[in-house]
Amino acid sequence: MWSWIKTEIQQGIINFFKYNMKQPLLFLLIVLIANQKLCAQNPFYHEANYWVNKASEKIQKNDDKGAITDLNKAIALDPKFANAYVGRGNAELDLEQYAAAIADYDKAIALDPENGGTYFNRGYTKKVMGNYSGAKADFKLAFKFDPKLTKLFFDTGIRRIKSGDYTGAVQVFDHAIDVNPAFSEAYNARGYCYYRSGKLKADYTKALNDFDRSIKLGGSNYKPVFKYRDSAVIAMDKVTGP
Repeated sequence: MWSWIKTEIQQGIINFFKYNMKQPLLFLLIVLIANQKLCAQNPFYHEANYWVNKASEKIQKNDDKGAITDLNKAIALDPKFANAYVGRGNAELDLEQYAAAIADYDKAIALDPENGGTYFNRGYTKKVMGNYSGAKADFKLAFKFDPKLTKLFFDTGIRRIKSGDYTGAVQVFDHAIDVNPAFSEAYNARGYCYYRSGKLKADYTKALNDFDRSIKLGGSNYKPVFKYRDSAVIAMDKVTGP
């Protein structure tokens, strides 16, 4: 269901990543923490943070309902603990409780309105619900407040390519493009994934579309994009089926 990565970012800036394996898209969730500010706001912060950490352990064990119980305790102790609302929203999203997840992300944003990761979480949830215009607006805010999100997604996608997980890489590059639709390198990398994992003409068509988009956005300075595009054309010509 969910797996957690804690070693790919600076300690104390990002608390966790979460990959949602239940959704058709690989869901990369990011939560930002400002411990000193939160502690100053509420003397119960440390106790509340204890329950947030307990919740994260339960989510690692796929116990989302148990995590919500712990996060409820954290919020009762510190109603202004934005990270607790984000965590509860993440668990609710995993349980497909989309309206509840949106409500918790709204609360988190009200408390911490410049957290790019929370806007991404809310935007992704809106996208799953079919609210594409709302998702686009949130993705734009995510990029505004945290431009490094695109590189974070891109680097994760490259690692997945290296591990041979082209499907997972595509899902992460989707997120990078959601946040920054002008990210030429992400189109090129996603096109490469479609090309390398392609079996049908439709796969190679997706690859060519991404390569062309990358070139249009300035990826023409990256010579391999033309090589990959030519290879995709040759591979597509060899496909006898649809």
